[in-house]
Amino acid sequence: MTEVVEYLGPYYFEARLGRGGMGIVFRARHSYLGRPVAVKVRYLTRNAEEGLLFERFQHCAVLQSELNHPYVNQVFDYFEMPNFQALVMEYLGGGSVEDRIGEEGIFSIEEALIIGVQAALGLSYAHRRGIIHRDIKPGNLMFRIPGDVKSLKVSDFGVAKAPQRSPELTLPGANVGTLWYMPPEQFNGEGPTPLADVYALGVTLYEMLTGRVPFDSDDTSAIFSRFLDKLPPPDLEALNPLVGRPLRAVIEAAMALEIEYRVPSACALALLLRAAAYLEGLQVDGMFEPTENDWDILYRFVSIFPQQTASELEWALRQIQHKRPPSPPPTPDGEEELDGTVDFQGGLDLLRAPDRDER
Repeated sequence: MTEVVEYLGPYYFEARLGRGGMGIVFRARHSYLGRPVAVKVRYLTRNAEEGLLFERFQHCAVLQSELNHPYVNQVFDYFEMPNFQALVMEYLGGGSVEDRIGEEGIFSIEEALIIGVQAALGLSYAHRRGIIHRDIKPGNLMFRIPGDVKSLKVSDFGVAKAPQRSPELTLPGANVGTLWYMPPEQFNGEGPTPLADVYALGVTLYEMLTGRVPFDSDDTSAIFSRFLDKLPPPDLEALNPLVGRPLRAVIEAAMALEIEYRVPSACALALLLRAAAYLEGLQVDGMFEPTENDWDILYRFVSIFPQQTASELEWALRQIQHKRPPSPPPTPDGEEELDGTVDFQGGLDLLRAPDRDER
């Protein structure tokens, strides 16, 4: 039987918020400052793996505490007690993307773009510091303020890893992550890269706009067989006709099964989502300044999209790079309108076509 925690240092507990894979989360308050916080408590066990679980909770607390960014849930404190560990974090009282989908259904195009850009920027900040989240999903994208999609925070770094400095803390034979949001390389047990987070955010965006995950099965082998057979997910536009061609192409590229055809970074995904918003006449801003190298990588990647989609996205990206307000893209007379669909067998249809017209 676990003890009931009422006080922890200067924090007194007010309510239980829920249970996650790594512990129980409470709302608490600082006795002197009056600031509300969230406290994740992991009770110690007598399991054979306790030493590994203890070290993983501790290590992930350290990793998350290194991140100080507007779109990442901030860590304030960490405790080790005789019977439990506890992580004190910023209290996010607006619920999660998962909660919103369950209560109100799909997001609007503008809301999804705003959320996607914030999440991608938070991940980009973590990636630049060598930290991979490894469990991006709607339940781990939370809002600070109820009803305010601009208050998003990436939360729960409970299985995060910094490949250059993290010890091996995964249980033998275990897959890290949540089944429906894991890319093929996670199933294969390959070392984690930032592109696993890009894939998971692409799946999350797909779910936000359709109300379902691309591969809806509780059977790990069924999802893995879809990867082996390179089966595409149900068409995004068919499930939500409001999703325009550029946005559909960006989300599908984020979910590309082969990493060489996936959106090359979280920063690139944020910029591509901003470009898709720009083409919708929407101004979706973010707190970041891409480097020249970021822009160079992105322009090279965009060139593999079908011609019409590539032209529109490249034009929008250049407007954003030069800080111009949204306006309709130019349409050359007689230019053929192309499909713009990502080929889930690896890349894009036109990439493999030897006789395609050069732009």
